[in-house]
Amino acid sequence: DKNRGLCARFNVKGFPTLKVFTEKRTKRGSRRSVDYQGERTAGAMSRFARTLLPSLSKKLSSGDLEAFVAGSDAKLPKAVLFTDLRKASDLWKGIGAQFDRRIQFAHVSSPGKDVLDKLGIGKLPAIVVFPTPQRVDLFQVYKGEAKYTPLAKFIAGTALAKKPAAQTESAHDEL
Repeated sequence: DKNRGLCARFNVKGFPTLKVFTEKRTKRGSRRSVDYQGERTAGAMSRFARTLLPSLSKKLSSGDLEAFVAGSDAKLPKAVLFTDLRKASDLWKGIGAQFDRRIQFAHVSSPGKDVLDKLGIGKLPAIVVFPTPQRVDLFQVYKGEAKYTPLAKFIAGTALAKKPAAQTESAHDEL
């Protein structure tokens, strides 16, 4: 009864109902919601959530690295994942989504040995941040484990400050 208005607003007709609210907005300005219709297991819900991760990482070749750091969005610091995989990992996508518009993300699949040597990278995957836009010679190589919390902390040290939200929604507080 207490949340009847909220349930009506989001078209919740039964329980349990799982909805994912994305960064995309509707024409009215509220966040777009996606209904989860799959199994109620952690694995199935995790797979579903990963399909919703945006890929904000630009795919580069080894030869594109300097142009990316020096050009692109000249105001933003850069973070680059060097990997032997063809696509950016879900972890990298999640970090990219968290720091969107505060740092620019890219990934290099199968980087050349010359680039790795220049950056002091001996093993893949590796993450390098370029904190000063347009300065390829100033960089930091991430030495921590490939886990969300320590990686986010490392990236946060380079990312621009978060801008205050222009509009906040209180619907999540009502649940």
